[in-house]
Amino acid sequence: MPTNQLDYNPATDGSNDSKYINRVGAIIHDKFGNDVDETNPLSVTSGLSLDSYDYVAATYPTSTSEVYTFKTGGSGGTTVATITLTYTDATKGSLSTVEKA
Repeated sequence: MPTNQLDYNPATDGSNDSKYINRVGAIIHDKFGNDVDETNPLSVTSGLSLDSYDYVAATYPTSTSEVYTFKTGGSGGTTVATITLTYTDATKGSLSTVEKA
């Protein structure tokens, strides 16, 4: 797998839960300080909710940003949303902004 891209397809990767993404090595916490992982997913109830999708591509264009592209119809399908995470520094310990397009 290339170091700058992670492809995740819930239809083939054995997961039916499309409400969260857990990047290997990242520690994400909910508003109570609990780790968010496969046993404690963070549900999106408003704001950044997404239409149905069956494919996610993750890219890392800079040391302080990550871009997640959600599609229907697999990797060559139609983009339904793009989420850009921007961190305060290259350690990616604190999010600065989250944008949905």
